[in-house]
Formats: sequence, structure tokens, C-alpha cells
Amino acid sequence: MASSPDYLRLATSSTRALADAALDSLREAVVVVDVRRKNLPVVLANAPARRCLTPTDQADLIESPLHRLLTAASSTTVGATLASLTDSQAPIARVLEWRTAEGEISVMTEIKPLAMAPEQRLVMLTFAAIPGSGSKAAANNLTERRSSGDSQAGGDRRLLALTEHARDIITVTGTDGNVQFVSAGVTNSLGYTSEERQSNNLFEHVHPDDKEALRFQYQRLVAGEIKAFAHEFRYQHKDGSYRWLESSFTSALDNPLIGGVVINSRDFTERQTAQSRLAQREEVFRLAADAVNGVICEWDVASGFVHRSRGVLEVLGLEPEDLEPTLDAWCVRIHPSDFESAKKAVNLALLNGRGWTTTYRIRDVRGRYRSLLERGLIQRNASGDPVRAICCCVDVSPINQVTDLLVETQRTAKMGGWEYSYVTRELTWTDEMYRIYEADRKEFAVSWHSMLAQCTPESRRRFHAACRRSEAVGGQLDLELEITTLKDERIWVRMIGHMEMLDGRPFRAFGSVQNVQAQKLAQIALENSTGWLKLSMNMANMHAWRWDLMQDAFEFAVVEGRDAHLPRVFAGMKKLMSRVHPADRHAVNRAIDDAFKYQAEVQREFRLRSRSGRYRWYAAIARPFFDGKNLPCGLVGVVQDITERRDSEVRLRRSEELLRATTANAADTLVLVDTSLRVRFINKSVGGMRIEEIIGCGIEVLLPDEARESVTDKLRHILDTGATATYEFESSAEDQVRYFENRAVLVRDDGIGTGISISIRDITERKRLEREILDISGRERQSIGRDLHDGLGQELTGVALMLRGLSSRLQQSCPEAMDSVDEIVGLVNRSIENARSLARGLLPVRSETGGLVFALRELASRSRDLYGLEVSCRAEVWPELRLSETDASHLYRIAQEALTNSARHGHATRVDIFLLVTRSTFLLCINDNGEGFRPPTSPYSGMGLKIMQYRAGIIGASFEIALNEPRGTVVRVAGEQPLAAVSTDGARQSRSEK
Repeated sequence: MASSPDYLRLATSSTRALADAALDSLREAVVVVDVRRKNLPVVLANAPARRCLTPTDQADLIESPLHRLLTAASSTTVGATLASLTDSQAPIARVLEWRTAEGEISVMTEIKPLAMAPEQRLVMLTFAAIPGSGSKAAANNLTERRSSGDSQAGGDRRLLALTEHARDIITVTGTDGNVQFVSAGVTNSLGYTSEERQSNNLFEHVHPDDKEALRFQYQRLVAGEIKAFAHEFRYQHKDGSYRWLESSFTSALDNPLIGGVVINSRDFTERQTAQSRLAQREEVFRLAADAVNGVICEWDVASGFVHRSRGVLEVLGLEPEDLEPTLDAWCVRIHPSDFESAKKAVNLALLNGRGWTTTYRIRDVRGRYRSLLERGLIQRNASGDPVRAICCCVDVSPINQVTDLLVETQRTAKMGGWEYSYVTRELTWTDEMYRIYEADRKEFAVSWHSMLAQCTPESRRRFHAACRRSEAVGGQLDLELEITTLKDERIWVRMIGHMEMLDGRPFRAFGSVQNVQAQKLAQIALENSTGWLKLSMNMANMHAWRWDLMQDAFEFAVVEGRDAHLPRVFAGMKKLMSRVHPADRHAVNRAIDDAFKYQAEVQREFRLRSRSGRYRWYAAIARPFFDGKNLPCGLVGVVQDITERRDSEVRLRRSEELLRATTANAADTLVLVDTSLRVRFINKSVGGMRIEEIIGCGIEVLLPDEARESVTDKLRHILDTGATATYEFESSAEDQVRYFENRAVLVRDDGIGTGISISIRDITERKRLEREILDISGRERQSIGRDLHDGLGQELTGVALMLRGLSSRLQQSCPEAMDSVDEIVGLVNRSIENARSLARGLLPVRSETGGLVFALRELASRSRDLYGLEVSCRAEVWPELRLSETDASHLYRIAQEALTNSARHGHATRVDIFLLVTRSTFLLCINDNGEGFRPPTSPYSGMGLKIMQYRAGIIGASFEIALNEPRGTVVRVAGEQPLAAVSTDGARQSRSEK
């Protein structure tokens, strides 16, 4: 900056020097000219401007005409721009060609008028300094100050004039925080004079809560850890109040002209207060949204995210968390007949509207359709694109009249003026009055009588009564009238009039008429909405309340016509707490403390003594609100009388206890689950868990890990189809396997499934008995088979031998008896064969006769003779089959049953039996070319299939029956061999017989 010769000496103590240094530190070139003078002299130029524009033989720019610094074309452009520039106009950008020390250079320049005193008119031109220019001027920066002369004093006055009316504060402080310089803005913003602040430390008036954080950042800046930082903090005004400042701190300690920290501060207290009030209004709105009987949605159009209030639970029966925060999750529930119209309304609004109103039906969680009235408003960005939408969905019948009124409230009201002379009896209107009355100036004769003729009779009567009162005592008219326009349209207007009196008589009346049709309709709509809110709160037995912490005032907003069992006003929180049940006071006090501590919503249920002296149950929701200093001011919320619900819960618990006591001795475990498969009732403890621990948990806690997925899938299938299901599962505990049989039945309410009733029976003993019966049956078969083979068969063989010896003797002594003897011998031989066949059937697998392989081969041979089938049997056994005769007999019986089914039910012509035995596993496979497997049609059919499955389970094998390719049925039984020493010298055996 151009300055006096002693500038460097006074830099650390002179206000002017500090301001010059601050402007000189800017990167942009700044030139200020006086536009009152014709040649536009330069009154101020910072260092970058001088380095760019000052030739080597010129020491300063002060008082230099602006046209010398610009080319002729740019001078003309600046002249035209300044001629049209007003004091309140925003800055204008122009490309100007400057004459710099390096030559003529075009650069974008900002032209801005400065707010000054009335006798001054200055304009500031700012442009980017041209790099590399003015190196000599920079070197002569110190000597140029000696030539500034009297212009320096004028520059000082102009600079002070530039800053004395500003609200921004420029401060320079030392490393210890002491103020070295402060601009005049400190007076406008904080009330201090520059001299008062220069005698203080920076941190002296900082709010105690903000001082440490600010001091920490400042010390880092002074220490050189950072070059600059920005901070928001509270600073004490001269009147004692605190103001919010947003400040930027820049280190200029290495600048010899400053030698301190430059701080630019701005007061944003009003913005901070507005933000705090806005946050409080948003909290109240969100609380009201949760209390109203409807759904309030906020839709982010760009991301598609939708936030919904807790009214979703009232409308759809779903928790807001259970409904995906997307449009699709809502749209899939809209009735198909209403979807297109609703979609069209929303799309049209997104294209060119401010909002939409539509009605449609939507399906709730129980499958019923409800009629919704949806109203949405759209927020747009500066480009007119929709960015966000707020909509409210209320469960009501279609109301076209209310919809029309809500649309009308969006129209902007207009206002016109009028004047009436009591002397000349003339009435004068402004142009806006004609537009309000929809009248043609040329056709409509304006008079007091013609204006009142457009009012309805009731409005005219009220207007005359108001005029008589004003004419009698003087004063003001202020009333709403209903008029009929010249186009036969009735609208509401607000008339305001002032009466001038002369010698006690009216002399002149004047005022305005405002079209308040939109406000009137909005008022009607607000009354309707208020009525809906009151009705919703009344139906839910809900009341709003507010507690003012400072005044300790507690108020209830009780809906009219509803007995709330509560006084409308409490003397204070202490009085209210005295009515809370002693057992609930601690919980209520803790909830209040948590609300203020965490600044969050709290919910609590408690008992409160009513006016009758009886305790009633209430559910309360509360949210704290704070002032601009973030200090707690009180609580707002809603409270709902839940006494009836609590009484119902008590009765329900008693009913459950009675039901539980009735069913406690039942052999079966009885379980009731809801549609979320959570246990709502159980009659006895299970698996070491008490009944209280099981209630509310998922059905999975009652199931073993390996059966959980399959059982839950079956239960969900029951909820979807309504079918009854019977299933079994195993549970292993303490090295014991237990078997359970379950029967699940859907529970319905008004035809809609609300849960599943499950009976669980332990069938472990039954399974053991069934297996034991089968084992006994097998052993009896083996015993009878051996008796037939070793007993009756041997005896018949002896009889046959005796008959052969008798036949030889009779042939010699009595030849005529030989025919009878031969017939007897044949009968005995057939009896022997029948006995052996019976023995083989009862004891099909015997180790001494070849085991399972031989038995399967015999089965194939007999089946060819018995059923006429083409049966092949192939076995690959290596090294050996280690199954016991009993277990091998089960495999034989499965093959026997499969052959019978192929012949009788599958109508097959060919059957293949294949047995594969390895070191550790075995596989039995029966294929046929019949008609294929058909599941049994009734629970009493398919016994053979169940017995095959059971036999496979007894030996620990898996059983599978499926369709064969290209046709027929395949039965597979696979399992593991029992552990035993495996022979290694055997060879693979392969037998095949057709």
C-alpha cells in the first residue's frame, strides 16, 4: 500500500498500517476509483495492483486517471458499465484490457459498487494479478511510500470510510492472543470500540465452553503446525449477551508488516438461532407425525429412499422397519384397479407440478384393502428438478370437496387499495381492485353502493354495523367479507379501513381489500385437518402435553368431549410425580434424565392416579427441546390411556395360565406360534428352558439344528397354503436319539391365518417297540423256517424213504398196489418241496446257503416263474458283506416288495436287481421299465412303501424312490457296513443271472 515514509516504523502500532498490510496480502489486484469525478481517479490500490500496473518510473497509482491504466476500448466499456451501475446492484464481471508493466493483457475483472456515506461514491475493480509482473516495483515497495505525500492522508480516510460501516471484523492478534488491530466492524457487530478491543486478549470474552477448543487450534497455528483454520464460537457482546461468530484464522507472523494472526469474523447468531428453531419445529412435526392416525412419508427422489412415520403400523399393521424404505414396497400393495391412476398423478406432479392429491386402495398385512387419501408436495432445486417429496396418507373415504379446498389454498392472494370521500361521495379504486372483483374498468361504475352490492346479505349487514361504530368514535375497520365477483364467483376478501374525522364527523376513509380466498380455504382445510387429528387422538384415547422446564408448567391438551381422567394443568413436575405410582417413579425420572442427557426420544409406561383416586395406566412418548445455547427448555409429547389394554393383558395372562394349567398334564407338548413363527403359548417346559424363556422366541429354539430349516419351511408352507401337515424329526441329546411326531394346523381369525397350532409327541418308545416287533417277527420267521426245514422236512424225507422201501416189497408181493404207493410217494415229495419253499420264504437269507446274493438270485428266479417278468440279478461284492442275517433279510424284503410293486402296480416287463458292496458301503438298486412311481393318494395306502422306508431306517440306510429314465421306477437303498476286520485276499465277485 502507498503510505507515509514512517510506514514501516508504525506498522505494528498504526491501524492504517495493519489495514494496508491486510489488503496488500490479498492475491487479487484491487483498484478503487472515485466515480463522482469525471476522470475516475484511483483512490486506493493494493500491492498486487501496483506490481501489475505501475511502470518503473512511477511511484504510485493514487490520483491516476483510470483510462491511463486501460486501453481505449476497455475505457469505453467501463464508462458504459459505471453509468448503468447502482449502489445496491450485485457485482458485474467484464473482460478488460489492462496496461501493465509487461504490456497490454486481457483479464476478467469484477466491478462492484461500495456502500459508503451519501457524499461518497466509490467503485472497486478486482482482477487476478498477472504473475511475474512488477518485479522492480516490488523491490521499490519501501521507497514508494516516501512519494505518496498528501494523497496518503486521503487514502487513509477513504480506507476507513470503506470499513467503518462493515459488519465483518478484521482482527490482528499476537502469538499470546493480545489484540493488535481490530476493524470498525467490531462496533457494528459486538458493540465495542476499536480502542476497547485493542486493550483486550482474544480469549477474554470467548464463551467458557468454546475457549479450550479455540485456544488449542490457535496454539497449533502459532506453533506453525497449520497455516490457517476456520472455527465457530460464541463471543460476548458488550451488552453481556453471547453472539455466534464464524472466523477464519490465517498466520501472518512471518509478514514484517503484520507480525501476527489475521482473523476475519462474521456474526451469524441469527442464522444459528433460526437453525435451532427449525430443529425444534422438525422435532415437534416428527412427534405429531407419529401421533397422527396416518402415514407421513419423505421421499428422496434421486436415491429412491422413502422414510415413513410410525403410522404405517396403524394403516398396514406393519412396523415401519418391516416395510422396505422404497416406493416398490408400497406400490405392490396398491389395488391393481387404482395403481395406474395413482401413478399418473404422481408422475404428472414430478414433471411440472408442485404436488399431487390422489385416492387409492391399499392392502394391509391381513389382506384387507383400505382407502387412502394421499397428498404430496414436491421440493425442487434451482433448475426446477424435483429433489424431495413430502406426502401424507390418511385412512379416510374419498373427499373431493376437501381436496379442492386444499388445492385452492395454494393460490396467492392479491391486495388492492380504495379511498372514499364523504364530501364528494366518490369512491376510488386501484387497478388491483378491479382484478379482485373481476370487473371491467370501462363497464363497471365504481361507487360505495355498487361495491357493497357485491357482498352477500350477511356480509353487507356486518359491514354496515362496523362502519357505524367507526363513524361514531373513529378508528379502524378490519373484517372479512364474502363477495360475488362480476363473473358470479363468490370469494372472501379482507377489508381494512381507516376513518379520518373532522370536527367529530367522518371526513375521509381509505384502506385496502385483500383477496383472502386462498387463506380462507386454507383455514377451512386446517380446521378439517385439526378435526381429523382431534378425532384420531380421541379415537386412540391420546392427549398431547408440554412441560416448560423454566417455569415448571405442565399442560395437557385434552380433546373436547373426552373424559381424560386428568386435570388440564398441573402445578409442576413435582406435583405430577406425586400422582405417579411409587413403583414407577424411579423409571419415569430416569426416562426424563435420559431424554435431556442423550437428546433423544423416550417412551415409558406408568401408572398415574386419576381424579377419582384410581390408578390408570398411561403410555407416554416425550422429546426434549433446547434453546439456542443448547440448554434444555422442557419436554413435549403425547400420552395415551392404556388402562383397558393393560386390563386385557392381565385377563389374557390369566386365561393363558388357566389353559396352561389345564394342558400341563397332557402327554403332548402344545405350542401356538404367530405368523412370524414366534412362540405365543406353550404348555410345558422343553429342553431345560422355562416357559417364560420360550415365550416370544422363535420356534427354532425347540428344534434340533439339523431339523430347523426343514421344519420352518413346512410351517411357512402351512401359512401360505393353509394345509395341515404331519412330520417327524430326530433330536440327539446326551448320546441318546429321540423321535418326535408333530401335527401342525393353521389357526384362522375371520378367515385369515393368524398363527399355527402345533402338537409335539415323543414317539421314541413307539419307535423302539416297532423295531422290537420287527426284530421279534424276523426271529420268529427264522425259528419257524428252521423248524420247517430241520424238523418237518427231515421227517417227510424219512417217510419218503420208508415208502420207497415198502414200494420195493409190494412190487413183488402185491403188484396191483404199486399205483397207489407211487401216488403216495409223489404226494410226500411235493410236501417236502412245499416245506422247503416255506422255509426259504421265512428264512430267505442264510449264511450256509450263500447269504444275500444267493437269496436275491433265488428271488429273481421265483419272480420269473411267479409274475412272468424278465428279471436279472447282478452282484459285485468285495471283499465281503458284513451285514447280519437280520439286516440282510431287511434288504431282501425291500427287494421283494419292490419286485411285487413292479409287477402289480407298475405293470413292468423287465426288472434289474443290482447289489454293490465295497469295503465300507453297500448299495441295493432295483430298476424296472413300468409306468413309473405314483405317490399314495390317501394316508392308508402305500403301506408297502412305508415298510420299505422303515426297514431301511432300521439298518441305518437311506431310502430313495424316484422315476427311472426313460421310464419306470428306481428304488435305491444305500448305507455303511458295520465295522469289522476286512479280508484283503478276496477277489471281486461278479454274478449275473438272467
